Amino acid sequence: MGRLRAGIVVGAVAGAVLVSPGAAGAAGTGPSLAGRVVAAGAGWRVAYAAELRGLPAVAQRRLVGSVVWGDVVAGTAELPARLELRGDVTVLARRIAYPAGVLHVQAHGHTLRLLAVEPAAAALEPVVIDMSGAAGLRGFPGGPGFSGVPGQAGDRGREGDAYECSGGPGYDGGGGEDGGAGTGGGDAGGGGPAGEIELDIADGSTTRYQLLARGGAGGIGGDGGPGGEGGDGGWGGPGGDGFPYSAEFPPCDGGYGGAGGNGGNGGDGGSGGAGGPGGPGGTVAVTYPSVGYDPGWISVDVAGGSGGGGGSGGFPGRPGQGGIGGPGGRPGYSGGRDGVPGPGGRTGIPGTTTMGSQGSDGPPGTSSVTARGGAFSLAVTPATATVEAGNAVGTTVSTAGSGKPETIALGASGLPAGATASFSPATVGTGGAATLKIDTLAGVHPGRYPLTVSGTAPSGTVSRVFVLTVLGPVTGCSVRDDTDVPIPSDNIGIAEIAIRGCAIDGPVTATVEVHVVHPRRGSLYVWLRRPDQLEHPELTERLKDFDQADQTPNLDATYYVRPSTVDSPDGTWGLAVLPVYGGAGYIDSWRLTLAAAAPAPAPGPYQLVATHSGKCLTVAGASPANGARVVQGSCGAGQHQRWAIEPVTEGVHHVYRLVAQHSGRCLRILYAGTAEGLPTEQRSCDPPLQALQEWWLLPAGHGTYALVHSYSGRCLGIAAASPADGAPAQQSACLLTDDQRWQLT
Repeated sequence: MGRLRAGIVVGAVAGAVLVSPGAAGAAGTGPSLAGRVVAAGAGWRVAYAAELRGLPAVAQRRLVGSVVWGDVVAGTAELPARLELRGDVTVLARRIAYPAGVLHVQAHGHTLRLLAVEPAAAALEPVVIDMSGAAGLRGFPGGPGFSGVPGQAGDRGREGDAYECSGGPGYDGGGGEDGGAGTGGGDAGGGGPAGEIELDIADGSTTRYQLLARGGAGGIGGDGGPGGEGGDGGWGGPGGDGFPYSAEFPPCDGGYGGAGGNGGNGGDGGSGGAGGPGGPGGTVAVTYPSVGYDPGWISVDVAGGSGGGGGSGGFPGRPGQGGIGGPGGRPGYSGGRDGVPGPGGRTGIPGTTTMGSQGSDGPPGTSSVTARGGAFSLAVTPATATVEAGNAVGTTVSTAGSGKPETIALGASGLPAGATASFSPATVGTGGAATLKIDTLAGVHPGRYPLTVSGTAPSGTVSRVFVLTVLGPVTGCSVRDDTDVPIPSDNIGIAEIAIRGCAIDGPVTATVEVHVVHPRRGSLYVWLRRPDQLEHPELTERLKDFDQADQTPNLDATYYVRPSTVDSPDGTWGLAVLPVYGGAGYIDSWRLTLAAAAPAPAPGPYQLVATHSGKCLTVAGASPANGARVVQGSCGAGQHQRWAIEPVTEGVHHVYRLVAQHSGRCLRILYAGTAEGLPTEQRSCDPPLQALQEWWLLPAGHGTYALVHSYSGRCLGIAAASPADGAPAQQSACLLTDDQRWQLT
């Protein structure tokens, strides 16, 4: 199946689905819970602990959209790789899950507050949040100057005659016109201001943060336009010829040639535009626990943006060339001399050029990194425990401190329904320890529960996370859940199945049978969450995409999930359903069946024989060309019916590409689409398009396989299950009918 990158939600629903303006407070009832939490300052976790636990939203996991405003309240808030703020945003959650790499925030001058009650899972790499301003726009380039008009050629000199037998001199050529100056480049735009980050780091966190709120760099000034070329000087006119007739006349000389005109000067290049000023740095305010957190783990950069460079001056215009002198006139027959050629004109002067000025740097922003908390520390040892429902488990809570001794009251929150916590003793002095006992009823829902263990004293409250895993009954590898799970019209519905005792070693494939009651099937976006999703968000699997054209009610379908390696098949699996176009409904039931991935076949090559017809997968006409269609045909000895099965990632995920032996090209879906009924073709095996050429083998019984396209999740079959030669091979929903079952021979 194609993968859903963690935290990415369709832009059409971003904000509307995930933002909760006035969370926990209806209009007119006063500030929202998020607003009151912000106003409470450093002690908000204690002041609003009970109210936070009572919110339905805190039991939900939310994928935050790419465009957001207002308050986001959730159990776990998953942030995408890019956020655009349309107003001040407060994310209030038990845990905040950050994207791998960098969280880019387009702030538009707004504030992003990140308030987590508990720390998220420890990350190897630092969390990078970049709220830097946008770079300024480059200035427009200047236009070119006009070219000078060439000078006119000089007229020919007077011809010699019986009255004056020598020819007259030619007329001088006209001077070329100067080229026009290029227009100046436009000034660049200024860099954008950085946003404001307010981060309150939860107790027990070991996450490192790199917070960037740099002003945007100023734009580069526009280049000046080039100067116009000077016009060439006109040619000098030729001298007149001497009188050509009898020897009665004295020698008749040819006339001097006219002088060439001077070339025009080149136009000045336009001056470069000024660079834009850098944007101001933003504001970063960080609060961290005074005990157990190293402020050296926080890196802050609020530098102002650098000023943009000035635009280059336009190239100076080329000067015009001096005109060529005119030729002398021819002598007469009576022994006259040739006329003297005229002198050439002067070459014009090149234009000048001026570079634009450098933009000024933006002013730096402000930052504060402040410790909070009391004068004591708290430790939970061990910090994790596993218990079977119906039993009890314990751990030790110890305190330490170097300040004034004080009495510390112990508490625990975040327990699942049917579980209780007790401390012995309930209060300790600084340096004391207590035993935390957690009792569970047989009906506690299996799962992994991060609990908050806190100690409260006059100097403040310190919290630590204790992870409780509750095991349910042994289920094997196939479980059906008939619990009705609501799907809100503006949020995600998540149904969960706990797998225990599924002994699969190696890559796992999943079959997911889904039954959803909803007025519009095309509105539903469905994906599968694995037990190790927090540690491996890339393994989240899309089962169904939304389709605006599909108005059919309800969803009843079975999906097959590509093999992949999980830490363990045991754990809590989730079915998530998002109504992209709205509409409330519910998950009626679903079944999850896990199985070991099919063993990797030998590379082949093979003939792929359709079970319904006994015919082979064939490249039409044995064409070697890109785009040749793939059909079924009567089996023969041709290489255009033989396919190598090559592992894409050395068998790690049991994903392959199918390579036609006559052409060396790969089998793929036409247009690389996901739609029902798209035909297949052969295409060059292109690594950048590798995901569009990936297939995996689903055992389909009696030694046959279904070929499932990794990108679309659909199966390779024959159009209309036709038995005829030339029937197209196409993708369609995986029903494992005989036209979708293939024998490798």
